[in-house]
Amino acid sequence: MKEDKNDLQQKNFLYLVPSGSDSESAKVDFVKLFKQIWAGKWIILTVSFVFTLLSGYYAFSQPNYYKSVAFLSPAGVASGADSSLAGGLGGLASLAGIRLGGGGKNKAELALAILKSKRFIVSFAKKEAIVVPLIAGERWDPLSETLILNEKVYDASSNHWLPAAMQPGRDAPSDNLIYQKLFSRLTVAEDKRSGYVTISLQYYSPVLAKEWLEKLVSALNAEMKNKDIDDAQKNIEFLEAQAQRTDVIEVKRVIFDLIESEIRTAMLANAREDYIYEYIDPPTVPEMKSGPDRKLMVILGFMAGIIFGTIIVLISGLFKRKAVNLQSNS
Repeated sequence: MKEDKNDLQQKNFLYLVPSGSDSESAKVDFVKLFKQIWAGKWIILTVSFVFTLLSGYYAFSQPNYYKSVAFLSPAGVASGADSSLAGGLGGLASLAGIRLGGGGKNKAELALAILKSKRFIVSFAKKEAIVVPLIAGERWDPLSETLILNEKVYDASSNHWLPAAMQPGRDAPSDNLIYQKLFSRLTVAEDKRSGYVTISLQYYSPVLAKEWLEKLVSALNAEMKNKDIDDAQKNIEFLEAQAQRTDVIEVKRVIFDLIESEIRTAMLANAREDYIYEYIDPPTVPEMKSGPDRKLMVILGFMAGIIFGTIIVLISGLFKRKAVNLQSNS
């Protein structure tokens, strides 16, 4: 039994190890493949040369774009008084026999969510009148320092959008298009541990990239400030109404404490310009372009040409072998 077992193991081992004839045939096939590719080297070089020219033409036809970056820190109010207010209102609601929803979300996180929202992005673009350069901007002329508009999209002489570039039935860009165009140029990165935020905006014009980013941060601070002021005013009105309805001294004391907290919130909001985020490093006009990477485009085009040319040589060799086999069989 032991001998049979050893014989079986030896046979299995022999099956796993390739025979000399198999390795020789694989070596011959590899040599044939290399000879076929070498024979078609001029086809591969020609195809790669054409791909390189096309990728080079495409790369150098693309306009430069520039990136302005702002490094921000959450302001002191970013942690928010919502949690204390929600807790106080929760206790008051239990005393009054009603149920209220509590807050407690970090204001900085809420600000970032608003920054990425469609409502805020579209409202900002329309309010700051950047829709035309955003949609119709084509390239930046550094000599005259002016933005060149695409004449096929917008007629600057008559200040009208051209119907051919708009969606059917529309005479101006839709909110979806405005949002996609601006949001695609924004990059927002947050350090979860420190709360620091890096916001960058990329555009053809280095001047407009810096200007738009400054206005965007200011608009975000103003949005959050106005929201907190409105919320504080509504909370004060609600608490004053509750104070008039109760004669319990302890409840009145809690209500007045909450009213004082809301008044403090409104005063702080009115006093600060950088309400949610303040600059650690403000945006500047970039001096060097951030893209496109034309060298990488050309290299990728050259590599694609080599791959495509090799595929053409291998396929043509396959068809030639089939034709030879058919002729020999006939």
